Amino acid sequence: YEQHPVFAAAVDEVCAALDRYLQVGLREVMFAAPDSDAAALLSQTAYTQPALFAFGVGMYRVLADAGITADYLV
Repeated sequence: YEQHPVFAAAVDEVCAALDRYLQVGLREVMFAAPDSDAAALLSQTAYTQPALFAFGVGMYRVLADAGITADYLV
């Protein structure tokens, strides 16, 4: 997140879109200090799935930015 601006922008975009549906901001949960109350929320499906989605979108954007794209999607 800190070293790849494309990844950070994508994660921030997804978090901003999903935060209206969550009681605690997704970015806050994803980057919470270990053993904090916010970090514990990551074990709940309501936060795990959106966090995985945000990570996946971020990784896709990093790869696409590097010119790596899929020819096929299964």
